[in-house]
Amino acid sequence: MRTKFVVIVSFIILVSIYESTFAQCNGSIVLIENGLVIDGTGAPPKRGIDILIKDGEIKEIGKNLSITGCLERIDATNLTVLPGLIDMHAHLYVNQGSSIRNQRAYLNLYLSAGVTTIYSPGEYDPEGTLNLKNKINNGIIDGPDIYTAGPYFDDISSRIPWISGVQSVEELEQKYRQWNNKIDGVKVYTRITENQLKKLIELADKDELLVTGHLNSVSASKAIDFGIDGLEHGFIGMPEFFDKGFTPESYICQESSLDVNNPKIDSLLYKIIDKRVFLTPTIVSFKMLLDDFEPVTEWQSFVNDDLLSLLVEFENSNKITTEVKNCISNAISKQNQLLNELKNRGGLIVAGTDPVIPIITPGFSLHREMALLVDAGFSPMESIQSATNNAAKALRKDALIGTLEVGKQANMLIVKGNPAEDIKDIGNTVIVIKHGKIYNPDILLKHSIKQIGNESHD
Repeated sequence: MRTKFVVIVSFIILVSIYESTFAQCNGSIVLIENGLVIDGTGAPPKRGIDILIKDGEIKEIGKNLSITGCLERIDATNLTVLPGLIDMHAHLYVNQGSSIRNQRAYLNLYLSAGVTTIYSPGEYDPEGTLNLKNKINNGIIDGPDIYTAGPYFDDISSRIPWISGVQSVEELEQKYRQWNNKIDGVKVYTRITENQLKKLIELADKDELLVTGHLNSVSASKAIDFGIDGLEHGFIGMPEFFDKGFTPESYICQESSLDVNNPKIDSLLYKIIDKRVFLTPTIVSFKMLLDDFEPVTEWQSFVNDDLLSLLVEFENSNKITTEVKNCISNAISKQNQLLNELKNRGGLIVAGTDPVIPIITPGFSLHREMALLVDAGFSPMESIQSATNNAAKALRKDALIGTLEVGKQANMLIVKGNPAEDIKDIGNTVIVIKHGKIYNPDILLKHSIKQIGNESHD
């Protein structure tokens, strides 16, 4: 019901906002007037603020701006303006049960929810992702700005059959050289060796590329010593907390019995903070496995009928035991304690979702991740920063995005309500602006109906 209500309300607001000005000007100059602004820096929200956008950039911020000439005016009275959101563990592929495929439909879903930037730490079809990225950059199709790690880097023994692993450091370097000029970072997977990881970080550092990891074969502590930049899935992905030998059931249950007061954990927290390593906990990707998980939206409406049947069949054949579900619930609780401790000590935590199945619907799932961070003990403002300023810093793009400041890209969303008081208001998206271009989220969603599962299209 909440989704339907938001759609109706946003449609009414959009009509009243657009009808007087949008037919008259070409849209290169936009003035947002009288909004409640959450700028992403952590500063308190400010009321009655105007924002002037020109040529895709924020040119002026203040009260009662006096701007004349032909421009588009957006009345943001009783609305909140925030920086465009950043999903730091996004993907463009879907596990369809019997196959995997990149999804063009994901782009509209991200954008409709105000996610104007995504970082994809590994793709099933990295060339296809680059193709979509280039088309977005050239204005051929709409979508969020895509930063991508290209293919996964793992040992030949990778537990994922479709990951093309390497047998040696030399082969790793050869693979890296095929991609380093196309990508924005690299992602290592669970069976990478220590020597392979050390070499990869050495190569990536020379090219100023991010290195993140979903670890198992190398401990988080050693990876940090080698120079890794980010740890995927937060503390749940740290192998020093469980015995050797990787199965999802084994590590999640060992994590659930973790003693958070263990001195070794305190030492690890210090190292994470000292080396400015960021964590992407992806709480929603674990929470969705539990019986009490409420879907982030009416996700079935975006999936075509054939894929929906396959997903139901896949879910029925991959049931999780009650014991493992209890382990997941306990592991999330332990992770939340550690995330709060890390955050309170000044650690860098960013929001990401890992939406490789449609129930974790792109865009909407980032809203849920932000709410789950609040449930974990973050303030709404801290949660907002995890998906804006913190994420931009982790991505090394904080000079361009992540906050509403003069000179930065005009990426923002306008919502009904005040997410600084109720984080769930982040989902009441009324308008999305990316590089100064205005998007109606209802239209983006309409174009996404029954599109997940279709062949990629332009």
